[in-house]
Amino acid sequence: EVWKLLEAMDRRQSSLESNVRDLRNTVQLWSDIIQEGLADLSVQMKVVTLKHRCEQRMHSNIQAEDESTVIEQLSNIEQRKQTKHSKIQEGPEFDAHMCKAEKQLQELQMSVRDMKLKWFNGAQGCRDQRREH
Repeated sequence: EVWKLLEAMDRRQSSLESNVRDLRNTVQLWSDIIQEGLADLSVQMKVVTLKHRCEQRMHSNIQAEDESTVIEQLSNIEQRKQTKHSKIQEGPEFDAHMCKAEKQLQELQMSVRDMKLKWFNGAQGCRDQRREH
């Protein structure tokens, strides 16, 4: 009867050892899966970061192009104003041209202000998004 008890205990121990081995293998498998998933996530984060940087650069380039266009338009208006000033003597025509030029100048200044505000809000939104992530 002692032998039977020893054999039963030996079978239980063997069964427990087998279960522990299976459990270790399962844990190792899940550990490998998680490590691969984290590596994939790291790569995806790098891609998203690079994409975000490229989009910011493109946005900055577009912003710079828009500003240079506005500056060029302002310069053209100023040149036309100076040309007209030299051609036109004081009088109603001169006053009308000056009013028109001043109005165009104000509109361009408002456009520049709006563009700067949009850019600032966009940059602030991007910064807030990065803080959230």
